[in-house]
This record gives sequence, C-alpha cells and structure tokens, in this order.
Amino acid sequence: MDKLPDLFCNRALRALDEVAEAVMSLHGRGVYRMYVAYGFEIQRDLHDLIREGCMDTNLRPKVAEDAVVLPAFSMQNAKRMRYAWDYFVFLYMSHKIQNIKRRQIASGTLDLPTLLYLRATDYDLAVSEGSAGVGLTSVEDFSFDVRVLTDLAADLNVVKALSPSDLLWAMQIIGIALAQGGNSLGAVAEFARSHEAGVFLNPLSWKRRIAELMPSASGYLVYVSNQSNGLRYELEALAARRAERHTILVLDEQRFQRRQWFFATQERLRESGKELYLEVARDASTVDDPAAFERLVSRFPHSVDLRSDVERLQEEIQALLPIVLRHDADLPGEIPFEFHVNLDPAAAAQVAVLRRHTSDFVEEMLSCRTVCNWPVLLVHLEMDVFLNLAFGNILDAAMSTARYAAIADFVREFIRKESPRPDLDRILEQCGNIGMSIAYDAAAMGEWDDFSDRRERARVLVDTEVARLQEIMSRSVSAARTVLVRDSKKAEASADVSGHVDLLSGVIDQVMDPDET
Repeated sequence: MDKLPDLFCNRALRALDEVAEAVMSLHGRGVYRMYVAYGFEIQRDLHDLIREGCMDTNLRPKVAEDAVVLPAFSMQNAKRMRYAWDYFVFLYMSHKIQNIKRRQIASGTLDLPTLLYLRATDYDLAVSEGSAGVGLTSVEDFSFDVRVLTDLAADLNVVKALSPSDLLWAMQIIGIALAQGGNSLGAVAEFARSHEAGVFLNPLSWKRRIAELMPSASGYLVYVSNQSNGLRYELEALAARRAERHTILVLDEQRFQRRQWFFATQERLRESGKELYLEVARDASTVDDPAAFERLVSRFPHSVDLRSDVERLQEEIQALLPIVLRHDADLPGEIPFEFHVNLDPAAAAQVAVLRRHTSDFVEEMLSCRTVCNWPVLLVHLEMDVFLNLAFGNILDAAMSTARYAAIADFVREFIRKESPRPDLDRILEQCGNIGMSIAYDAAAMGEWDDFSDRRERARVLVDTEVARLQEIMSRSVSAARTVLVRDSKKAEASADVSGHVDLLSGVIDQVMDPDET
C-alpha cells in the first residue's frame, strides 16, 4: 500500500488499513480479523467503483445527470458488517452492564461488595501463511475465570478488565446463545448481560482506570500467573494504597515455566520462517528484576496456591474474604467507555481526513433533493459504519446502518416491479433485514452512560431516517430518464478451510517440544 500514488483514494485505502491494524492493539486478534475482513470488502468496492468509472479518485460520484444508478449488494459485506457489530456490541454492553451495577450500588438499590480482580492477561500469538492464519493463546486467565470467578460473582460484584482472550473465547461460544435467543444484535447484548465478562479499558489509559477503580473496591483478588510489567504495576498500585491486607493473592507455581514455554514457542516459529502477525514483546513484558517481583509478592499477607482441586481452592478463597473485605470503600462511579483505535500522529491525521470526508459526503448527498449515484453513497455509508465502530460511536454507526438497509429495501422493491430476479431479491432481502435489525437494536442501546429505555425512541429515530432516505430515492428514480442497477462483480466465495488446517498442523508440529511428543 505504501507504494501507491498519492491520490486521495489511495490515502483512503491506507487509512482503512491503519484503522484495521490498530484494532489489533485495541483488543486483540478476534476483533482485528473481523475489521480486516470488513475493511477488505470496502476497499474492493472502492477499487471497483473507480475502475468502472462510477467514482473518481477523490471518491466523488461520476454519472450522467439524466441517469440514476442503483447499487448492487453483497452478502459478504452484510455478514462482515454484522460480525464487526457483534464484536463491538459484546464489548460495549459488557462495559455498560457493569456501569449499571455500579450505579445501583452507589444508589443503594444493590447491596453487593465490589471485588476488583487483577491479573496478567493471557499471552497471545498468531501466525499467517498465505491467506490462512491461526493463533495460540495461553489460557491461565480464562481458566481461572471459569474455575473461580464464576462462583464468586454470586455474592460479590466482581470487576475485571476484559482481555483480548476474554473476547476471543466469548465469541467462540456465542453461537449457542444466538441460536437459542434469536440471531440478532439484541441477543448479543443479552449474551453480554448473562456472561458479565468485564469492562473495556483502552490500552492507552488502563493504568489510570485501574487506579481509579481501587478506592471503590471492598477487596482485591490478584491471580499471579506470570511475572509481567503489567502485573507488577497492579501490585505496586495496591501496595501504594496500603491495600495489602485487603488483597488475596492466588499464586501459580507454574508461572515461570509457562512463561518460558510461550517465548520459546514464538522463537521456534520465527526461526521456522513463519510470519507472526501478533506476538508478545518479551523485553517489554518481562520484569527487569524477577527477585524484586517476588519480594513484592511476599509483602501481601493473604495468599493461596493455585491447585487442581477447585473446590479446595474456592474454600480457601471464601475463608479469606471475611478477613480482607473492608466496609469503608468509596461509592463506585461509572467507568468511561473509551473505545477508540490508537494511531500514531501521521496515521491519525490521515484517518481524520477520511472521517471528515465520509461524514461530509453523506450529509451532502442526503441534503440533496435527488441523488444520481447511489453506489458511491452506499460505499461511503459502509465506510462510515466501519470508522464509527472503530471509534466507538454507536449511534452514528447505527444511523448509517439504517440507511444501508433502506437502500437495499428500495432497490429490492424497484427490481421486483421492473424486472424480477429471485436470486438478487434474496440477497437484497437479507441485506435489508440484517441492516435494519442492527439499526433498531444498536439505536436502542444508546450511549454508554444512557441507561433509559430507548426502544420506542430508537424505532422512531430509525424509521424517520429510513423514510427520509427512501423519499430521496423515490424522487431520484421518478425524475430520471434512465435507471440502471449496478451488477455486483463480487463472487460470493466461501472460505477455504484447508489452508487453515494445514497451517495449524504445521504450527503444532513445529512448536511441540520433541521431549513432549
């Protein structure tokens, strides 16, 4: 991408890449894969529209004034947009649900002491070969969550920061919940409510937010699964608050061996020529003085050893809770939802230009009495969804998704009247249904600090916007001498899993220690 001419369209393509790449550091490879896949479809659409002469290199429409061009729709775009929404909404609603509980505790309507759970996050790496990719994740934190935290949550408000592995595992098991509760964004939100995975903390501000959470906690549970700089910061922050006697440490005796195994695995993969598109920087994560880290751990008087006997481990923690929990914790405040990709200054400037262009173009087109070139407006709406989700703007993304659905529904009705095509009708119906369902649910969720019942308001908001857009479409078609429906050049290809299977087999063969096989 860096060798492309400095045309605005090429800067836009690079900006979309920058956003997708930044999502990796924002919350891991699961959400990264979804954004990369959706961004790729948008980039293909931009390229095709320019190549076909429907749009110029400044992303402006090109079409004869007396003709109206209606867009083609792709199920790949609709599905990938939906998956990106799923990941965002799980993070968004998980965070919002904890804020609702914190408001209830502060108001006295919920009587639950707060336990702040701290730990080093699971290590994560991912390798790619061609179009295939596979990741390996250490599962200490995830396993501890399942074995210990779930039971504690019955009597305590357990607050934990969502990690990338939390998101990855949750989105692997969400299918059952969606099958039972209806495959909608609302069902994703309900899954987040029942799952109570934790709060989202932006990597740029997580230290400050963790420190702000400490005063409102009645006690602290720290899982010492490795020696990392992040965990050292958390322990030092507790010590600085003189909170050692209000803390329970769970010590994992295997923390040194697991750490060495993970970094040895990364090194073997690198030596074998595999491309690691996600890895943990050893120098950045490893503490400078391991002995000092262990001395810090020894300052905390209440600790238990991690054991395979889960019931015994839970009993030991439960026995310590009455000793460590304090009764003078501050009332909890709400935690800001700071979901936005973190970019370097140059990339941030390019993305800001694209965001302004996209929102200005959409508003310009929707302020017109008629619009001739609907494919160009459609791709701008999809860019608007992509960018607003990456910057946490749920209501703006919801409105652009509603407009996307409205265009699909109008094109479907137009084709039914003029020249019925069952195959295209089916695609348009699904795209419209997916977009409209997302718009209603997302608009009803409201801003992160809005806990009112927004369902009726959301329906009025979405329906009004859909009616406005379809009125513009109706006027445009009625006034045109010629109406064309653009054909989609995309092949609705299914994923070839054979590459992933081959890569996974190769990774397993190369990372397994010969002594362990």
